[in-house]
Amino acid sequence: MVFSNNPRFISSHHSCKKAAPHRLRNVSTITIAISLFSLVVLSAISTLDFGSNASKKVTKVRPTIVRPTKWDTFDHYKMRTYFECSKAFESERPWWTDQEWRIVRELYQDLLKSERAGLVRGSTKIGTYRVSDEVFDFSQIVVPYQAGKEKGRGLKAAKDIRKGDMIFKATNNTVVFTDGHSFRKCMFMLNERFPTFACDVLQWAWVQDLEGGAFGIEVDLDDCNLLNSGRQRSVNIQCGKADEICDGNHFYARRDIKKGEEILGSYSEFVSDHSWSELGL
Repeated sequence: MVFSNNPRFISSHHSCKKAAPHRLRNVSTITIAISLFSLVVLSAISTLDFGSNASKKVTKVRPTIVRPTKWDTFDHYKMRTYFECSKAFESERPWWTDQEWRIVRELYQDLLKSERAGLVRGSTKIGTYRVSDEVFDFSQIVVPYQAGKEKGRGLKAAKDIRKGDMIFKATNNTVVFTDGHSFRKCMFMLNERFPTFACDVLQWAWVQDLEGGAFGIEVDLDDCNLLNSGRQRSVNIQCGKADEICDGNHFYARRDIKKGEEILGSYSEFVSDHSWSELGL
């Protein structure tokens, strides 16, 4: 049966007999009441929470990371052991992507902020700083590559390089730690974000003499870390120019270097490897 407010349109498959006017009014009233009731019910249902996507928005909380007992006393050997670096280096190490380097640099900025906040709370010094604010793209000079099983990752010339040309210099990605604990905090922060990547930084970082007889831990937060050390005859870059004192931050070609040739320095020019203990590491 099809209901209508107009009696002329009321019909049945079994009869064309007209319905009484009072019956039509009753039917119309019932239809309107049912419609209104349905609207009220639907409106009420729309306000209920049945686990919609909007109601399921939950802020993800990172699990609490528990550091080992007395982690703040670990030297660089104990950190290598705790981070399982020997196991990490059993297989070929992965390349660090540009995105991963950006995250690492952001982690360093977080550390720097905490160091500054500590200064406000009564700390006497900030234990780390950037060597320079300069931005420099090394990709036109050197590129990373696999230098073989013995050396692992390395750097090779991206073009022909002439004797005396600059290869590396300190940039805004070059950081120094004058306090051993600041470096330690950075390593644990990095390991908690990228497990085993702290092993790479521990391998790349070096201790060198700073002005005034102090020592500092230096590391580049980019692919320049991949520089390998070579034997005297194979070394093709030098720290500083021929007439300059090595400052550990500027390196030049000591001879002509062909495109594709591995870039090799001499760590002994700028590394004070036995001075980790001077920084409590």
